Amino acid sequence: MQQRYIALTLSTIIWFTHIFISNALSVLLPLIVKEFSLSYSDAGILATASLLVFAIMQLPSGYLVNRIGSKKILVFGIAFNSMSAILVAASAGYAQFFIFSVMRSIGSGCHLTVATAFISNFFEAQDRGKAIGTHESAVSLGGLVSPVVTLPLALAFSWRNTYLFYGVAGLLVAATSWLFLPSAEIRGTSDVSKQEGGRGFTAKVSMLLVIMTIHAFVFHALSAFLPLYLSVEKEVTLLYLGYYVAIPNLVGLFGRPIGGYMSDRIGRSKMTWISLGFFALGIALTAFVRGGYWLVPALVMLGFGQHSVIPVLFATLMDMLPPQKRALIAGRVNAVRHLIAGFGPTVVGVIIDTAGFLIAFLVLSLAVVSNFSVTLKMRRERLFTETDHARLPAGWTGHRHASAPQGPE
Repeated sequence: MQQRYIALTLSTIIWFTHIFISNALSVLLPLIVKEFSLSYSDAGILATASLLVFAIMQLPSGYLVNRIGSKKILVFGIAFNSMSAILVAASAGYAQFFIFSVMRSIGSGCHLTVATAFISNFFEAQDRGKAIGTHESAVSLGGLVSPVVTLPLALAFSWRNTYLFYGVAGLLVAATSWLFLPSAEIRGTSDVSKQEGGRGFTAKVSMLLVIMTIHAFVFHALSAFLPLYLSVEKEVTLLYLGYYVAIPNLVGLFGRPIGGYMSDRIGRSKMTWISLGFFALGIALTAFVRGGYWLVPALVMLGFGQHSVIPVLFATLMDMLPPQKRALIAGRVNAVRHLIAGFGPTVVGVIIDTAGFLIAFLVLSLAVVSNFSVTLKMRRERLFTETDHARLPAGWTGHRHASAPQGPE
C-alpha cells in the first residue's frame, strides 16, 4: 500500500477516535446534567470552554508542524485526549469533571489543522477534496457510532466506566499510530510563499474564514443541544435518543466524501451553495415538524448540509495555500473560527433559557442563510481558486508555480 493511503487511513482512524470520545459528552449530557444539577447555560459554558481550548490549540499545533513533524503531534494529541478521558471517569465532582473535560480538547485540538495539511501534502488538487472528505467522514462515523454505543454502555456500566473504556481504547490507537504512521516531507519553493503573501491571498482567506466561522458556530451549537432538544421538545425517550441523534451523522458519513468528491467535479462554490441550502432547510424543518418519524427527513437534510460542506471548505483553503504554509495558515484560520464559534453553545444556551428552542433554531437557520451572500461575493470577486472550474488537469496543484508534494511512496 502506498504511504499516502496509510497516512490517510491512520489519520482518519485517529480523527474518528477523537470524535467518538468527544461525542460521548453530548450524548451523556442528560445524565450528567441530572447528576450535577446543571442548567442549559451551564452545559453551554462547558461546551464553550472545551471549544475555546480546541481553538487555541490550532495555533501551536500548526506552528510546530515544520519543527517537530506531523506524526509526533498527531500521536501526542490522541494519547493526551485518551488520558484525559480516563481522568474524567475518575473525577470526584463537577469541578474536576469540568477541568478534565476541557483538558481533552488539548489533545483533540492537535489534530484538525495538522491532519488536514498532512493529508493535503500527499494528494494533488484534483484528488484533494475526495481525500479530505474521506478523512472528514470520521467525524460523521464517530458521531454515528458514539450515540449508539455510548448510551447502552452508560446504562449498563455508568457514564464514568464508559469514559474509562474509551480512554483505554484511545491509548491503543495512539500506540498503533506511533508504529505505523508515515512521515511526510513538505516540499515547495520559497518564491511561491512570497507570491501568496499579497493582498489577494489575504482577501481569499478572510472571506473563506467568514463562511467557515459561521458554519462552525452553528455546527457546535447543534452538536451541544440537539440531543437535549429532541429529548425535551420532541419527547424522544432515552431509549431512542441515540438513534435520532445518529441520523445526521449517518447521512454525513456519506455526505462528507460526496461533498469533497463533487467539489472536485462541479467546483467548490457550487457545492458550497448546495450544502448550505440543505443545512438551512434542515434546521428549519427540525424546528417545525412534529416529533416521531416526521423528524427523520428533517434530520437527513440537516445532516447532509451540515457535513457535506466541511471538506469543500477545507479543500478550498488548502487550494489557496502553498504546501509549506498550509499548517501554519490553516492553524490561524482554525483558531480564529473556533474561538468565535466556541461561543455558539453559550449563546444558544442563553437563547433557549430565555426564548425557547424554536427561536434558537430559527436563529441558527438564518445564520446559515447568511453564508449564501458571502459565498456569492467570493464568486463575484473571483476569490475562489481554479478548482471552481470543475475537472482539473492531471498534475494541477492549485498554484501555477509549484508541483504538488506527494510524500514518500
